[in-house]
Amino acid sequence: MAQKPGSRTWGDRTVGGVSSTTVTRYLKRYQQGGLAALEQVDFYRPVSRLEPFRDVLKSHFEHHPTTRITQAMADIQRLTGLELQREAVRMFLHSLGVVGQEGGDDPGESGSRGSGGF
Repeated sequence: MAQKPGSRTWGDRTVGGVSSTTVTRYLKRYQQGGLAALEQVDFYRPVSRLEPFRDVLKSHFEHHPTTRITQAMADIQRLTGLELQREAVRMFLHSLGVVGQEGGDDPGESGSRGSGGF
């Protein structure tokens, strides 16, 4: 029997793209807790230090929108006392659904990054 590209063999069976370690882990989970145990997602998901301030920051940026990431960084530091890197602030603002309409920090930079926002 031909094996599909990206598949691995496990004993006499082919398990599409999943390692035997993963299959074994899933079988143990199923044996311990049935389908409910398999449905649990327990991947590590880091939580932003800004999360406790989510409602305050969302309200602030809805009432005081900014197209400059440096201004957003300053506002966040003023409101929360936390100083974060540009990328962390950009990702958090995107998670809020607050995105700038123009890019860059200087008037001459606007749109130069091609992203059309933060």
